[in-house]
Amino acid sequence: MQVLSSNQLAEAMVSAYPYIAVVETLLDTLAEDRGEPSKDEIVAVAPLNPMATEWEEFVKYVAQFDNGNLFEYVPVLQHE
Repeated sequence: MQVLSSNQLAEAMVSAYPYIAVVETLLDTLAEDRGEPSKDEIVAVAPLNPMATEWEEFVKYVAQFDNGNLFEYVPVLQHE
């Protein structure tokens, strides 16, 4: 996976014009590459998932910012 700076991303977008990727298509392609569900698959099962677990994990994550550790490393992603 490649992480681009704002300038690199802007340069890539300008260089690609008029063949700029549509964000939704790009995200679905990335999801497919990683074996993740597409947007349509997520939306189809969304009414069945109240997101309680995801919300609890989010609350735990946000709590890391509010415990005085603002100058320490706070992981953006947690790998299990």
